[in-house]
Amino acid sequence: MDSDNNKRFNFEQLSQGQLKGRLYKNINRYDPNERKLTQQLSVISLPSLVPKVSKQRLEPTTQTHSALGEPYRMANFSLIAEDINLQKVNDDLINKDLRSDILIQDQLKKPKNLSPLGHRLLSDHGMSILEDVQNPNSTINDSIIGLLQQPEKKKETQMIKKALRKPKKKQQQQSYLSPMDFIYLIRTDPEMADEFCYLNKRDHAYDYQIVEFEDRNPKEYMTISARGITYFQNDEITFLTIEEWQREAKLYQDLQKIDFFRKYKLWKNFFLWKRLMRKNILAKNQDLMISNMFSTDKQLRITLLEVRRICQQMAQDIRFLDTSTTVPQTHENFKQLQDKHLMSIMDIKFDAYEQQIKQIIVECCQKSLVNFKEIHRIPLHEDDNEERAPLLVGDESGKDMPYTTEATIRTHYKRLRKFVKYVDYIIIDAKLQMMQNSVEHIVKQIRDFNEQYKESSGVKRKGYYGKGQPQCWIIIEAVGKQEDIVFNPVREQLFRIFESVVTNSVIRITTRHREMLSMPELQQYIQDESNQQSEKVDVKAIINGSENFQILCGQMRKELEIAFDYLEQYAEKLKPFMKWYVENTGVNIEKQFADKEVEEYRNAINQYKDQDQQFQDIEPTQEIGMILFDNQKLKAKIKSSAMNCIQELQKFIPEYIYKKAVIFTQKTAQLYSTIAISPITVEQFVNYMEAVNVINNQFEDLSNVSQEVTAMALLMDELRIKIQDKHKQKFAECNQQVSQLRKKVDDAMANYDQNLNKFRKDMERMIPQVDSTVKDLNERVSEQPLSSLAADLSDMVTFVQGVRKQVDELKVHAKKLNDYQIALNMEYTPFEKLETFNGEFTLLERLWCGRNEWISNYSVWLKQHYTDINLDDMNNLMEKLQKAANLCAKELDKNEVARVFKSDIEGFRGVYQVLQALKDPAISEKQWNQIRALILESQQLFKEPILEPFTPINDPKYNVLWITQAGLDQVKDKLSEIALRAAKEIELVKMLEQVESIWRSAVITVQPYRESKDVFILGNNEDLISKIDDTLLTVNNILASRFVEGIRSDVERQQQLLRYFQELFDEWMLHQRNWLYLEPILNSPYSAKNLAKESKIFQQADTQWKKLMRNARDSSIARKWADDYQNRLYFNQLRQNNNNFDVIQKALDEFLEKKRDVFQRFYFLSNDELLEILSNAKNIQAIQPYLRKCFENLVKIQFDSQENAIGMISAEGEIAVLKGYSARGEVEDWLKALEDKMKSSLSGVMRQSLIKYQLEDTQRKDWVFEFPLQIIITIDSIFWTKITEENYLQADAEGDLDDWYDANVAMLDELTLLIRGNLTELQRRTLVALVTQDVHFRDIVDNMRNESVEGIMDFKWQQQLRFYHDEESVHAKQVNAKLMYGYEFLGSTTRLMLDDYYRSFGNQIRCSTIRTSRYWENRIMQRFSHGPRQRRTWKQLC
Repeated sequence: MDSDNNKRFNFEQLSQGQLKGRLYKNINRYDPNERKLTQQLSVISLPSLVPKVSKQRLEPTTQTHSALGEPYRMANFSLIAEDINLQKVNDDLINKDLRSDILIQDQLKKPKNLSPLGHRLLSDHGMSILEDVQNPNSTINDSIIGLLQQPEKKKETQMIKKALRKPKKKQQQQSYLSPMDFIYLIRTDPEMADEFCYLNKRDHAYDYQIVEFEDRNPKEYMTISARGITYFQNDEITFLTIEEWQREAKLYQDLQKIDFFRKYKLWKNFFLWKRLMRKNILAKNQDLMISNMFSTDKQLRITLLEVRRICQQMAQDIRFLDTSTTVPQTHENFKQLQDKHLMSIMDIKFDAYEQQIKQIIVECCQKSLVNFKEIHRIPLHEDDNEERAPLLVGDESGKDMPYTTEATIRTHYKRLRKFVKYVDYIIIDAKLQMMQNSVEHIVKQIRDFNEQYKESSGVKRKGYYGKGQPQCWIIIEAVGKQEDIVFNPVREQLFRIFESVVTNSVIRITTRHREMLSMPELQQYIQDESNQQSEKVDVKAIINGSENFQILCGQMRKELEIAFDYLEQYAEKLKPFMKWYVENTGVNIEKQFADKEVEEYRNAINQYKDQDQQFQDIEPTQEIGMILFDNQKLKAKIKSSAMNCIQELQKFIPEYIYKKAVIFTQKTAQLYSTIAISPITVEQFVNYMEAVNVINNQFEDLSNVSQEVTAMALLMDELRIKIQDKHKQKFAECNQQVSQLRKKVDDAMANYDQNLNKFRKDMERMIPQVDSTVKDLNERVSEQPLSSLAADLSDMVTFVQGVRKQVDELKVHAKKLNDYQIALNMEYTPFEKLETFNGEFTLLERLWCGRNEWISNYSVWLKQHYTDINLDDMNNLMEKLQKAANLCAKELDKNEVARVFKSDIEGFRGVYQVLQALKDPAISEKQWNQIRALILESQQLFKEPILEPFTPINDPKYNVLWITQAGLDQVKDKLSEIALRAAKEIELVKMLEQVESIWRSAVITVQPYRESKDVFILGNNEDLISKIDDTLLTVNNILASRFVEGIRSDVERQQQLLRYFQELFDEWMLHQRNWLYLEPILNSPYSAKNLAKESKIFQQADTQWKKLMRNARDSSIARKWADDYQNRLYFNQLRQNNNNFDVIQKALDEFLEKKRDVFQRFYFLSNDELLEILSNAKNIQAIQPYLRKCFENLVKIQFDSQENAIGMISAEGEIAVLKGYSARGEVEDWLKALEDKMKSSLSGVMRQSLIKYQLEDTQRKDWVFEFPLQIIITIDSIFWTKITEENYLQADAEGDLDDWYDANVAMLDELTLLIRGNLTELQRRTLVALVTQDVHFRDIVDNMRNESVEGIMDFKWQQQLRFYHDEESVHAKQVNAKLMYGYEFLGSTTRLMLDDYYRSFGNQIRCSTIRTSRYWENRIMQRFSHGPRQRRTWKQLC
């Protein structure tokens, strides 16, 4: 055993720094494996609470920079052995450095990965309780703190802080020598072999620090020497060899790695603290409850129980609705009755209960106060002079201490005031319960009414209006409105009646409610000297805010809805009556029953009689639950409608038939008059036979009318309709006249042949007379000189007109003869001579009449001044006569008159052209000068010289005769050219003026951008653009004209203005489209952060744009902007901004491509949609509409109150669990995480469903509704495949495919029964999809048994899509292909064919295809990703 006389370690001769240098020198010198072993116990500590210095701080470093920077590595440890003085300096700095390093890390670097318990223990409060856990030897080095505070060392300070922020990769060591270090020294250093040292315990039994003898802990310390280790504790000495101690230390280190032992001290101290705190809190709360709870006071407890009993009795006894009425009431009377009940009976009961409660409270407070005074020895009355014991020790006088007494009793007043306040709340709760009970009572009664009516199937019960026991509450009257039935009161009025009763009850209770705390009788017991007004309780808000009360009110409304629905169902039975009533009242007997058959009249009258009987059978009242349906007024209104129709028909039929008989007799009399007289001439015979044929054709109709009149007369006798005598006579006359007419027709037909032969002979004499007359006329025409110019014009015209009259008469006569021939069945005579003569004479007639018209008009024109001529009339006449002259000249080529007539008209054409040019309205003084110059230049062409032509223009001598005689028609073409040019120039000037006027009305439409008052954009300018385009087309047409020379410069300027404005506006619109597209993107903080350069460029363009649009708002005239066509300032500015926008767009596309690289499903979105998502990255709700485009059928994510995702919702409303997911971070990251969580969640649900399905007590019909559809479908497919292979296709299988087919049919039958049940929409979708799959499976089994499939390897089985499940995944096989299940959320989609499995498995392939196809060009990818159609194409491609 070591003693103080042995040679021990001398700290004065060799410092710890030198000792460390010696240690590491030996370590470097000897076996590195032993060095590693030696350092293992240097890190034994509490790693999660006490940070240690890294191993590198004790080892000689070869790096130029250490963990805390260059300034703190002041020397290299390898120099220690060479210079002892320098060694001391380095040792001091190193020791300070090590201690400071521990301090800085303790202050700045917090432990990571701690449990909540660890964090709590590291707090100030926790560390004060667990002082033994904290490192007691950590000190602050003044030199380091001073160094950090020196301004000139700012750079070094920053380096220190930067180094401290760097994560430490290795566990840190302590800054002192451990026992293992000293053991290593005495074993490896010959000079240290005989040394020993004293060590004090630090954190645990194997963590010691070398100290001086004077600094050792006498109660517990340890010495180390080469012979072993001696442990001193409370005068007990234990010796161990170094090997034993090292073994125990190694075991302890291994134990410390176990989580239980590592945290044991923390847990022990925490549980001790927790137990103590729990005990103290329970004791404190117990005292608080005893001093504050009223139930601990005997007197107050009894009173509270009594008050609660009374309140419960009040809540059960009082009802605000009086249902004891003996007769049903109208809705007005019902409401008045309830209001009366509310203000009388209900108020009286409330007052009685409140008075009883008040009396109990007063007695309780009085007794409680007396008891309190007796306990605290306070006089009951001020005049009580009875001696009392001293209140304080040493107070022998027995006198009161007024202040103490007052303070004591004030506490009890306060307690009683709280008690009374609590009673007030009990009363309010009772009133709330009363309201709820009342409403519940109403609901129950109305429900009983409804159920009773439903059970009785609406059969009318006896007893109402005072007859027997009342069965109804409210009378609802039926009111007819067209074919519908309207109720009084209507549905909403009925609801408002009951709602007003409830509301008035709440108001009545609220207004009459008096708090006990404010009653004068209690003020002496609840004195409050603070004079503070207590906050009044809003009873109305409490009642109306009660969730149960609102639910009951909703149930009341629901039951009223049901009652009214029954009423409407019953009223549907009356709708046919209303329809009959509307039809009967709206019928027009005269129009509707005119020209009807006899049977229709009989049916109509019988129908009206049936309706009248049913109208009389309508019940006047009907009990429908709580409602008495009163339709007496309705019945009185509609019951006589059918009888009125019968009466109207009885009046209408006789009059109508009489009028019909009168018309019939008049018609038969007229027909009889046409054949009453026998024919004498051919014309009379033809007309006579036509009349006979007409009568013969109509005779059947006449007989029918006569029979109809007779039948109607019999019907009236049958129906006992009164008929006047004149009507009977007229009915009999109809039959008589028909008989007479029949006899006359028969006589005519008997004499027909005799009369026919007679009148044929007369026709044979009349036909040759026509040709004889034509011959005479031809001879007369030949005798006249109609081809000679010498013939007198007036005589020839008179002759021609006379012959024309005779020819027309002869043509009419010939037409009649031909008609007679047809009537007498004779051969048709064409009268060819008459037709030939008429054609030749027509040419002569047109020739002489036309010539006469031309000469008469020509003579008038010659005398007129050229300005008075009506050129339109002249032209029309010349066109008409020109056609006639051309025809006559052609057909009458030998007629001299025809040739002259044609030449005269053609010769006047030149004069007409001259007149047309001179009268052109476009001719101005400029053109008149040109005309005068032309006439003077062309003198040689005229018949006589013209010296001053048209000077003045209005000279009377310039008539048509002068123009003709002067020969101006010689220059007619040049005159027409001058007139045409003048007209065209005027037309072009007008078009140019229209262009100018368009500029004046062309306004640029500007509108505010969204709701901004200072930012504007272009509005709907389609009209302006269309107008500018049309105007530019007009200007181009003007320039293309050969008459534009006079105004070319003005037109070209307009063209430049229009073209510039067109270019400017196109650039403007392009700029706006770009700005509108980029503005919400680049003005967002997201873009400012990720597209800083582009945002800056956009901000410059944005400022220019807003300024430009404000100018457009202030000056919206388009011409102002077009005037810039020379400088082109606006155009250049917009063009430059658009170029910048292209650059921004390119950068934006590259940025979006990076986002798509992170989350490949972004390729399914267009750029606009992706930008919308990125701009709303923090707003999850704004991103949800785009989920469907990224995922197959995920349309919404369900969140809880902490915004943690808990479910996935499909388009059909199916919800799948989503576990462990929260939308945090960048949108592409959390969408990627969503994809992963979707798959993992569905994988977990798949495992749960698989386990559930395998349980013995699981029924398939229950299991199918417990999980999402795609899980059900997949698991069902897996087990179908498994059963098929293991039970029916294995070589040793007991069953055959026939049995499996029967089992599949049985499963289908089970699903069929489920489908017929009451299912939700999602449940029905699940069953339909499952049935579709089971039918498919049944067909597969049927096909395989027909094909005699016997084993798993048979191709008929291998070609099927088979599903399997192993410990890791679900997969499908088909032949030699294997597809992994993708776990894509599909929702509850319908299945017309089994392709959804391919979609689910294909989703994984699709995403893999995207990830492995990055070599595709970005633009090609965008083509596939833009818009819904392209997105569909991309999905199909994948």
